[in-house]
Amino acid sequence: MKVQAQRLAVALLIYVVGVVCVAGTSYWLEKQRFMADIDARLLAAASNVPFILPADYHDIARTPHAISEEQDKKNLELMSQHARSGDLTYLYSYVMHEGKIYFTSCNYTEDDIKKDQVVTYWTSYPEGSQAYIDAMTSSDPMYVTAGDRWGLFRTILLPLKSPGGQPYVAAADMDITVIQQSLMRSILSFIGISLLLLLIAVPLVLAYRRTHAEMNKELLDLN
Repeated sequence: MKVQAQRLAVALLIYVVGVVCVAGTSYWLEKQRFMADIDARLLAAASNVPFILPADYHDIARTPHAISEEQDKKNLELMSQHARSGDLTYLYSYVMHEGKIYFTSCNYTEDDIKKDQVVTYWTSYPEGSQAYIDAMTSSDPMYVTAGDRWGLFRTILLPLKSPGGQPYVAAADMDITVIQQSLMRSILSFIGISLLLLLIAVPLVLAYRRTHAEMNKELLDLN
Protein backbone atom coordinates (compact mmCIF):
# COMPACT_ATOMS: atom_id res chain seq x y z
CA MET A 1 0.00 0.00 0.00
CA LYS A 2 2.85 2.35 0.89
CA VAL A 3 4.54 1.61 -2.45
CA GLN A 4 1.35 2.43 -4.30
CA ALA A 5 1.00 5.74 -2.45
CA GLN A 6 4.57 6.63 -3.35
CA ARG A 7 3.97 5.79 -6.98
CA LEU A 8 0.84 7.93 -7.01
CA ALA A 9 2.73 10.84 -5.45
CA VAL A 10 5.47 10.55 -8.08
CA ALA A 11 2.86 10.41 -10.86
CA LEU A 12 1.16 13.53 -9.49
CA LEU A 13 4.48 15.35 -9.29
CA ILE A 14 5.36 14.40 -12.87
CA TYR A 15 1.94 15.60 -14.03
CA VAL A 16 2.25 18.97 -12.28
CA VAL A 17 5.79 19.51 -13.56
CA GLY A 18 4.61 18.55 -17.06
CA VAL A 19 1.74 21.04 -16.91
CA VAL A 20 4.06 23.82 -15.79
CA CYS A 21 6.60 22.99 -18.53
CA VAL A 22 3.94 22.84 -21.25
CA ALA A 23 2.39 26.11 -20.02
CA GLY A 24 5.76 27.84 -19.91
CA THR A 25 6.72 26.61 -23.37
CA SER A 26 3.34 27.63 -24.81
CA TYR A 27 3.65 31.08 -23.28
CA TRP A 28 7.15 31.55 -24.70
CA LEU A 29 6.17 30.36 -28.19
CA GLU A 30 3.04 32.51 -28.30
CA LYS A 31 4.95 35.53 -27.04
CA GLN A 32 7.65 35.02 -29.67
CA ARG A 33 4.99 34.78 -32.38
CA PHE A 34 3.27 37.96 -31.23
CA MET A 35 6.57 39.81 -30.88
CA ALA A 36 7.75 38.80 -34.34
CA ASP A 37 4.56 40.19 -35.85
CA ILE A 38 4.74 43.37 -33.77
CA ASP A 39 8.42 43.91 -34.57
CA ALA A 40 7.75 43.66 -38.30
CA ARG A 41 5.00 46.27 -38.04
CA LEU A 42 7.19 48.56 -35.94
CA LEU A 43 10.05 48.35 -38.41
CA ALA A 44 7.76 49.25 -41.31
CA ALA A 45 6.37 52.22 -39.38
CA ALA A 46 9.75 53.59 -38.27
CA SER A 47 11.12 53.22 -41.80
CA ASN A 48 8.40 55.60 -43.01
CA VAL A 49 9.39 58.47 -40.69
CA PRO A 50 11.92 59.99 -43.16
CA PHE A 51 9.13 60.14 -45.76
CA ILE A 52 6.60 61.71 -43.38
CA LEU A 53 8.85 64.58 -42.32
CA PRO A 54 10.46 67.12 -44.66
CA ALA A 55 13.55 65.64 -46.37
CA ASP A 56 16.00 68.02 -44.65
CA TYR A 57 14.12 68.07 -41.34
CA HIS A 58 16.89 66.59 -39.20
CA ASP A 59 19.52 68.76 -40.85
CA ILE A 60 17.59 71.68 -39.36
CA ALA A 61 16.18 70.15 -36.13
CA ARG A 62 19.39 70.40 -34.12
CA THR A 63 18.71 73.21 -31.63
CA PRO A 64 15.78 74.04 -29.29
CA HIS A 65 14.25 76.78 -31.46
CA ALA A 66 15.15 75.54 -34.95
CA ILE A 67 11.61 74.38 -35.79
CA SER A 68 8.68 76.76 -35.81
CA GLU A 69 5.50 76.07 -33.88
CA GLU A 70 3.58 75.96 -37.16
CA GLN A 71 5.91 73.30 -38.61
CA ASP A 72 5.75 71.33 -35.36
CA LYS A 73 1.94 71.28 -35.46
CA LYS A 74 2.01 70.08 -39.05
CA ASN A 75 4.44 67.30 -38.15
CA LEU A 76 2.29 66.38 -35.16
CA GLU A 77 -0.77 65.91 -37.37
CA LEU A 78 1.10 63.91 -40.03
CA MET A 79 2.77 61.63 -37.47
CA SER A 80 -0.58 61.13 -35.71
CA GLN A 81 -2.31 60.12 -38.93
CA HIS A 82 0.35 57.53 -39.72
CA ALA A 83 0.38 56.22 -36.14
CA ARG A 84 -3.38 55.70 -36.20
CA SER A 85 -3.30 54.01 -39.61
CA GLY A 86 -0.64 51.58 -38.35
CA ASP A 87 -2.41 50.97 -35.02
CA LEU A 88 0.65 52.30 -33.18
CA THR A 89 0.70 54.03 -29.84
CA TYR A 90 3.57 56.36 -30.67
CA LEU A 91 5.61 57.24 -33.73
CA TYR A 92 8.46 59.69 -33.20
CA SER A 93 12.05 60.76 -33.84
CA TYR A 94 14.74 62.04 -31.53
CA VAL A 95 18.27 63.39 -31.44
CA MET A 96 21.05 63.70 -28.85
CA HIS A 97 22.00 67.19 -27.72
CA GLU A 98 24.64 67.77 -25.05
CA GLY A 99 24.28 64.17 -23.88
CA LYS A 100 20.48 64.29 -23.55
CA ILE A 101 17.64 62.91 -25.65
CA TYR A 102 15.16 65.31 -27.23
CA PHE A 103 12.11 64.48 -29.31
CA THR A 104 12.16 66.16 -32.71
CA SER A 105 8.76 64.87 -33.83
CA CYS A 106 5.97 62.77 -32.39
CA ASN A 107 2.30 61.92 -32.73
CA TYR A 108 -0.38 62.43 -30.11
CA THR A 109 -3.18 60.27 -28.71
CA GLU A 110 -6.54 61.27 -27.26
CA ASP A 111 -5.27 60.36 -23.79
CA ASP A 112 -2.27 62.65 -24.29
CA ILE A 113 -4.61 65.55 -25.00
CA LYS A 114 -6.76 64.78 -21.95
CA LYS A 115 -3.69 64.54 -19.71
CA ASP A 116 -1.97 67.53 -21.35
CA GLN A 117 1.00 65.31 -22.24
CA VAL A 118 1.29 66.07 -25.96
CA VAL A 119 4.95 65.90 -26.99
CA THR A 120 6.14 68.96 -28.88
CA TYR A 121 9.41 69.67 -30.62
CA TRP A 122 12.45 69.47 -28.35
CA THR A 123 10.68 67.78 -25.43
CA SER A 124 13.29 66.21 -23.16
CA TYR A 125 13.12 62.46 -22.56
CA PRO A 126 15.08 61.70 -19.37
CA GLU A 127 13.40 58.29 -19.00
CA GLY A 128 15.13 57.02 -22.12
CA SER A 129 17.10 53.89 -21.26
CA GLN A 130 20.69 53.26 -22.33
CA ALA A 131 19.28 51.58 -25.44
CA TYR A 132 17.97 54.95 -26.64
CA ILE A 133 21.44 56.44 -26.30
CA ASP A 134 23.15 53.41 -27.88
CA ALA A 135 20.78 53.56 -30.85
CA MET A 136 22.25 56.92 -31.86
CA THR A 137 25.52 55.24 -32.82
CA SER A 138 24.16 51.83 -33.81
CA SER A 139 24.00 50.57 -37.36
CA ASP A 140 21.13 48.14 -36.75
CA PRO A 141 17.58 48.49 -35.45
CA MET A 142 17.23 47.95 -31.72
CA TYR A 143 14.16 46.49 -30.03
CA VAL A 144 13.24 47.38 -26.47
CA THR A 145 10.46 46.30 -24.13
CA ALA A 146 10.15 48.84 -21.34
CA GLY A 147 7.77 51.06 -19.42
CA ASP A 148 7.79 54.81 -18.87
CA ARG A 149 5.34 57.56 -17.92
CA TRP A 150 3.24 56.65 -21.01
CA GLY A 151 2.89 52.89 -20.36
CA LEU A 152 4.50 49.51 -21.22
CA PHE A 153 5.69 49.34 -24.80
CA ARG A 154 7.46 47.28 -27.39
CA THR A 155 9.69 49.76 -29.18
CA ILE A 156 11.89 49.83 -32.24
CA LEU A 157 14.79 52.29 -32.39
CA LEU A 158 15.89 52.71 -35.99
CA PRO A 159 19.14 54.68 -36.44
CA LEU A 160 19.10 56.97 -39.47
CA LYS A 161 20.98 59.87 -40.98
CA SER A 162 19.61 62.99 -42.61
CA PRO A 163 20.63 63.92 -46.17
CA GLY A 164 23.22 66.20 -44.58
CA GLY A 165 24.63 63.37 -42.48
CA GLN A 166 23.06 64.25 -39.12
CA PRO A 167 22.30 61.16 -36.98
CA TYR A 168 18.85 60.71 -35.50
CA VAL A 169 16.60 57.83 -34.49
CA ALA A 170 13.13 57.03 -35.83
CA ALA A 171 11.09 55.09 -33.31
CA ALA A 172 7.72 53.41 -33.05
CA ASP A 173 5.94 52.13 -29.93
CA MET A 174 3.13 49.68 -29.50
CA ASP A 175 1.41 49.22 -26.16
CA ILE A 176 1.77 45.53 -25.27
CA THR A 177 0.12 45.64 -21.86
CA VAL A 178 -3.10 44.07 -23.14
CA ILE A 179 -1.20 41.42 -25.12
CA GLN A 180 0.89 40.47 -22.09
CA GLN A 181 -2.19 40.27 -19.90
CA SER A 182 -4.05 38.21 -22.52
CA LEU A 183 -1.18 35.73 -22.86
CA MET A 184 -0.85 35.42 -19.10
CA ARG A 185 -4.60 34.85 -18.69
CA SER A 186 -4.48 32.09 -21.34
CA ILE A 187 -1.60 30.34 -19.59
CA LEU A 188 -3.20 30.66 -16.14
CA SER A 189 -6.45 29.27 -17.56
CA PHE A 190 -4.55 26.31 -19.02
CA ILE A 191 -2.85 25.63 -15.68
CA GLY A 192 -6.13 26.04 -13.80
CA ILE A 193 -8.01 23.60 -16.08
CA SER A 194 -5.15 21.10 -15.88
CA LEU A 195 -5.11 21.22 -12.08
CA LEU A 196 -8.90 20.94 -11.99
CA LEU A 197 -8.70 17.80 -14.11
CA LEU A 198 -6.10 16.51 -11.69
CA LEU A 199 -8.37 17.17 -8.72
CA ILE A 200 -11.15 15.26 -10.49
CA ALA A 201 -8.91 12.42 -11.61
CA VAL A 202 -7.18 11.72 -8.28
CA PRO A 203 -10.36 10.75 -6.37
CA LEU A 204 -11.45 8.59 -9.33
CA VAL A 205 -8.08 6.81 -9.37
CA LEU A 206 -8.17 6.30 -5.62
CA ALA A 207 -11.73 5.00 -5.80
CA TYR A 208 -10.76 2.62 -8.61
CA ARG A 209 -7.76 1.36 -6.65
CA ARG A 210 -9.91 0.83 -3.56
CA THR A 211 -12.55 -1.06 -5.55
CA HIS A 212 -9.87 -3.12 -7.29
CA ALA A 213 -8.23 -3.97 -3.96
CA GLU A 214 -11.58 -5.01 -2.44
CA MET A 215 -12.37 -7.23 -5.43
CA ASN A 216 -8.97 -8.92 -5.16
CA LYS A 217 -9.53 -9.46 -1.44
CA GLU A 218 -12.93 -11.06 -2.10
CA LEU A 219 -11.41 -13.38 -4.71
CA LEU A 220 -8.66 -14.38 -2.30
CA ASP A 221 -11.27 -15.06 0.39
CA LEU A 222 -13.21 -17.27 -1.98
CA ASN A 223 -10.12 -19.30 -2.70
